Amino acid sequence: DFLNAVLSIETEASPHEVLAIAQSLEVQARRERKEHWGPRTLDVDLLLYGDETVSTPDLEVPHPRMWERAFVLAPLSEVAPELADVPAGGWTGVRRIPVALVLK
Repeated sequence: DFLNAVLSIETEASPHEVLAIAQSLEVQARRERKEHWGPRTLDVDLLLYGDETVSTPDLEVPHPRMWERAFVLAPLSEVAPELADVPAGGWTGVRRIPVALVLK
């Protein structure tokens, strides 16, 4: 069973500082990951950072696979419903994700 949530915050920290904080939360919670891309006990990701784009070896913002994942898009649409109105060719389908997909 998984619990997926999206949190919106205001911060003066840089995207890399937010990533470091997220990773420290995973360490404090004793995150376990037994295989790469496999299930883990906790996974904290930085999905968006305002309108900024970050592309470094250790951080991609917006998160490169978030738009493919119903378990991310459903809670994201509750926190930021305006993302459903992004122009064609951009972020689509945020509000169209059926809850049943998220609950699988």
